[in-house]
Amino acid sequence: MKMNMKKYGKYLCFAGIGMLGITLFYLAFAAWCSMLWAKDSVLFYLEEPVSVEEALSISEVNREMAKMRQEGQEGQAVPLNYCIWGQKEQAAVSNKELSRSTAADVIYLSGNPELLFEDCRIPIQEDAQGCLIDEETAWELFGSSQVVGKEVFCQEKSYIIRKVIPAKGRVLAFQASHAQIVKELSAEGEEKPSADSVLQRITVQKPGESSIRDLQMILAGQYGLDVQVLDTELLRGIGGCLLLAVPVTVCLFLWILLCRRCRGQETLRQKAVLGGFSLALAAGLIFFLGKWVRIPDDYIPTLWSDFSFWTGLWEEKLEGMKLLLRIPKGIPDFEWMDGFFRTAAYSLLAELLALLLFAEARRRMDRYFSCLCQSLC
Repeated sequence: MKMNMKKYGKYLCFAGIGMLGITLFYLAFAAWCSMLWAKDSVLFYLEEPVSVEEALSISEVNREMAKMRQEGQEGQAVPLNYCIWGQKEQAAVSNKELSRSTAADVIYLSGNPELLFEDCRIPIQEDAQGCLIDEETAWELFGSSQVVGKEVFCQEKSYIIRKVIPAKGRVLAFQASHAQIVKELSAEGEEKPSADSVLQRITVQKPGESSIRDLQMILAGQYGLDVQVLDTELLRGIGGCLLLAVPVTVCLFLWILLCRRCRGQETLRQKAVLGGFSLALAAGLIFFLGKWVRIPDDYIPTLWSDFSFWTGLWEEKLEGMKLLLRIPKGIPDFEWMDGFFRTAAYSLLAELLALLLFAEARRRMDRYFSCLCQSLC
């Protein structure tokens, strides 16, 4: 009786580890999918920030380009769906009606807010008084999250809340306008834009079949912006590879086990059965990888023997990773950062559990496949 209880306890332990591994894999997949909502958007970093005045000028130029396109005028100009933005940390936000105040990160927008906050198309660019607020800050100021239409004050200016958004931190976001441009005197007595009036990031939706390099040329040629790409596509690729490592490990382990059993069989029929299982498993893995793995065009050289391409690609991606680590992060960045780290953590834990489970269950699986082969043959 004790032996049976001990045996069943081991089976339950293995089943629990397997279920935990499956749960972790599901969480990793969900985290990776969360990185895809802005897949068609490209993030850029401006080494030389632009002022609010410059951002508004860019907006006017883009509006004229869109108007020309609507009127059917041909030209090289391409209007973009973009959002230039910058963040000031820990600004004072208050509700004067209830005499409540708190600190939140302020995000200056110039463009489409939906590129930063999912399913959020307001406030529009012409709405200088509207703002977005996160749920935590709304509760802190009003004691409720039903605050659309209510008034908040930030930097001695009033704003009307247009929408409450889910966010990873306290945030107040509004469209930049001329009324928000603050000037300060430099050492030489000249006016210069203050830290509140500069924007250092731009998120752009890729138009049609345009590549990232095309977008860089458009931003430089049409708007005079010298931008650097934030390669979040690389992070999605790394996260996807870590995620795929789990099913690949499972398939490889089963395939190796089948091949070992196939070599140990005495009859041709038994070998044929296990060989058929091995081929089916290999074909399934190849089909799975072919369906889910997509290699970007800029990762494929014209000639595979062009070793300088691989060297240049490695250096480019290494510099891209350094840039991602170096730049100051804003609240809109938390979405892809959180998705990547959760994908990596859950995938690695699921991979570790799979390896531990297979290492302990190898002998039992050997006996299982032996019995299966005998029953089929």
